[in-house]
Amino acid sequence: MALRNRTARLRPALAPATLAMLTACLMAPAPTASADDVNFTDGRQVGLATVVSVDGVKRPVEFVVDDDGSLWEFERLGSYWTRTNRGTPANVAIVAGAGAVGVDQGVRAYVVGDDGNLWQFRHDGASYGWTKLVRPQGSRALNGAVGTGVDGKGARFVVARDDSGRLWQYKHNGQSWVPEDMGKMPNGEGDLLMSDVGVGTFNEGAYAFTISNRNVLWSVHKTTDGKWVWTSWGTARKDDPVWSPLGVITYKEQNELVVFLQSNDARVWRVSWDAAAGSGAWKEFAAPASRPAVHSGGGAVPIPGGEQVTLLGKDGKLSNTVNGHMPSAPWYGTRTPANADLRRELGSRSVADDSYTFTVDSDGDVWVARFTPADLSWKWTEIRG
Repeated sequence: MALRNRTARLRPALAPATLAMLTACLMAPAPTASADDVNFTDGRQVGLATVVSVDGVKRPVEFVVDDDGSLWEFERLGSYWTRTNRGTPANVAIVAGAGAVGVDQGVRAYVVGDDGNLWQFRHDGASYGWTKLVRPQGSRALNGAVGTGVDGKGARFVVARDDSGRLWQYKHNGQSWVPEDMGKMPNGEGDLLMSDVGVGTFNEGAYAFTISNRNVLWSVHKTTDGKWVWTSWGTARKDDPVWSPLGVITYKEQNELVVFLQSNDARVWRVSWDAAAGSGAWKEFAAPASRPAVHSGGGAVPIPGGEQVTLLGKDGKLSNTVNGHMPSAPWYGTRTPANADLRRELGSRSVADDSYTFTVDSDGDVWVARFTPADLSWKWTEIRG
C-alpha cells in the first residue's frame, strides 16, 4: 500500500548503533509531540500484528504512518492503549508499508524507504531500532510491497515490489534474510500490475496476490521443484477498473486461501480457489443498503462462526457483515461513538476470537473498535496518549 509523506523532510540521524543483523541499525530521532500535534488524516497503515506475551496472552499491535511521515506504534497493554512515535530510518522517508508480524514476545514492522530498500523496525521490550535489509542482487529500487506473513513452518517473510513490477520475497531462515526473485505478472495478454492485495500461506508456502489492469486476480507461489509460478484466479467483471483489497484469510486446517476485494460500486467479493474449474470462485456480497461504502479502506478477518467484513460508509459509520449467517449475510451498522466522525478504515485483525478495527476520524485521530462475537458487542476507544 502506498504511503504519502506530505513534508518529505529528512530528519537528522543519531549516532549509528551496531546490531547483530544484516546491516547497521539507524534511527532518526522521534520529535516530541502533544496529542493535539499529531495528525493521521492522510496517514496509512503499515501493518497489524498479534503479539504473544510471556504468559501466553495475545494482544494487537498496529503500525501507522502519520501525515508527517513518522511511524507510530499503537499497542494494547492490559485494558489501555498506548501510542509511540518510532520516527523513520535515518535520512529515509517511508513510501510504502509492507506489514507487521509478532516475533517471540516482540514485534517487527516493515516499510519501503525512498532509498529503494526494505527496512525492518524491531521492538523487543525496552529494545527497539531500525535495520536495512540488503537489496537482492538483480533487483531494481523497491517502491512498493504486497505484505508480510509467516509460512507453515514458522518462518516470517516479506514480499516487496521493485519499480519494474517484479516481486521479491525476503524470507528469514532463523538467522538471516534470504531473498528470492518471484518474477513478474504475466503480460502476454496485456496484463499490468495495478494493485497489491496481500499474502497468505498454502501447503506451508507463501502466496502473494495482485490485481491486473484487467481486473484479474493473480497469485504467485513456489512449487515443489523450486519454481515461482503465477496463476490467474479470474475476475467477476471487467467494467469496473477500481479495486480495493480487504484482506487474505488463511485456513490452515482446511488448507484454504480466501481473498476479499471491494469493487468501485462498493460491492464486496469473496474469492476462493475452485480446483475443478482451475480458477477462482467469486461470490458477491451486496453493498450496505443504507450506508454506501466509500474507498476509504475496509477489512476481512476470521471470527468464530464466520468471516467478518467491515466497510466505512459516507455517513462516517462502520458497517459489518459475517459470512456464515445464511441465507443472506445481512449488513449491520455499528454503534459508533457520537463524537467520532469516521473518515477512513485502516485495517482489521482477529486476536483471540475478538476482532479489532482501526479507523481515523475527521480530526485526524485514531480509533479502535473491538468486536466480541460472544455477546456481539462493539467497544470503541480513541487512542490519543
